Amino acid sequence: MRILRSFLFVPADKKKMLDKVISLDSDAFILDLEDSVSSQNKEIARNNISSMLAAYKKNKKTIFIRINEAGSGEALKDVEVTFSSLVDGYVIPKFENIDVLGQFIGLLKKLEDKKGSGGNTGLILMIESPAGVLELRKLALKGEKETLNRLLGIALGGEDFRESITVSREISKDVLGPVSNEIIIFARSLNILAIDTVYPDFTDNEGLRYELNKIISAGFTSKLAIHPCQLEIINECFYPDGRDIEKMNIILSHEKEITSQGAISIDGVMYDMPHLKWAKKLKQYINDINKDKG
Repeated sequence: MRILRSFLFVPADKKKMLDKVISLDSDAFILDLEDSVSSQNKEIARNNISSMLAAYKKNKKTIFIRINEAGSGEALKDVEVTFSSLVDGYVIPKFENIDVLGQFIGLLKKLEDKKGSGGNTGLILMIESPAGVLELRKLALKGEKETLNRLLGIALGGEDFRESITVSREISKDVLGPVSNEIIIFARSLNILAIDTVYPDFTDNEGLRYELNKIISAGFTSKLAIHPCQLEIINECFYPDGRDIEKMNIILSHEKEITSQGAISIDGVMYDMPHLKWAKKLKQYINDINKDKG
């Protein structure tokens, strides 16, 4: 699984914002054709994306495109205009129907065959309603192998999810807890990204850090961002802290003993094979992040 900690939304009809992508340090970018783009600007946004893809790839940017609701005429136009081997994948908003997803994948296959892209365009599904959670369960049980193989991640659309539940102005963030658990379990079972929702107040750095600590401990691998000022904090928080790195190094320095004896005591603490597996996994994670930076 590729390490993508931060995903920055960029409205695709805002040319100045698209130009800034080249200089920004997000692990991935989501060029948005859906909520942030008005109906009269959809075509402008599509053409903007098409004109920028070569420059993005030259600068080694990871690019996803959020289309309009799958199955709609706008989504069809989105893909037909922007489809390219330079696109890392598409974000499917408001996922609620396996059959519609299958139809969309059928469209992708035709474009892949037509343009000789090599196939298997990646997808990120956004869960933004209770119906989406139920359909995610169905996908886990009945999803076709080809569909599951295309999935790169599952993202939580928290703002839309809360709105879909109640008309109350004050909606508890706790309502997202069970939804987050569903996404994390599904994503980790497939070894794909579990992507947390945006933190809407981009001026509240401490609140963002607090939320990141919670969602990372819960199992999320990535977070959506709405402003460039959030990127440094997101990437920093997903990097292992000094205590974990110190523990990892202690365990790895005793790899031979743990492998041969099964369990050993180091400074009064017992370490065994699960700890060794964790340390190796963390070491690989750090190496992957540093490799991507290089």
